Amino acid sequence: PASQVFNRSSAALLRTRCKKNSVFVPWDASTKGETVPRVKRGNHRLKKRKRVLAKAKGYFLAKSKLYRYALEAVNRADQFAYIGRKLKKRDFRSLWITRINAAAKSNEINYSQFMHGLNLAGIRLNRKIIADMAVRDPQGFSQLADKAKQAIAAVQATAS
Repeated sequence: PASQVFNRSSAALLRTRCKKNSVFVPWDASTKGETVPRVKRGNHRLKKRKRVLAKAKGYFLAKSKLYRYALEAVNRADQFAYIGRKLKKRDFRSLWITRINAAAKSNEINYSQFMHGLNLAGIRLNRKIIADMAVRDPQGFSQLADKAKQAIAAVQATAS
């Protein structure tokens, strides 16, 4: 009966009411003695394990053969990959700034003054493009540096 409390002694009752692919749940009054389908996860589990082991291909010893250790290794690798994607952006920005600074110094202006002068002149170029100009087009970069110097000089002239 649905009103019976489920405990260890009623495990025998549970065993007698089990069918092959469904289980009777005596503690759930909402089912009123109906059977609930049993989920066995057959193919889905195999696909998941295959996917993890495929990602772990080439890992050392058990990490490429056994699911438990492969899952740990793959999760760890995914965390490093996520962090690496963030660090890559940082590293490239740092590289661009270094290149711009080197080219700006060859034009007798430092990086911060150069960028400030470009902003005052209304030249809106990102660091990636400016760094590319510094490497591939030094004459164009020197024109940018001259415009930045002129903008700074104009602001200083109006301030004094």
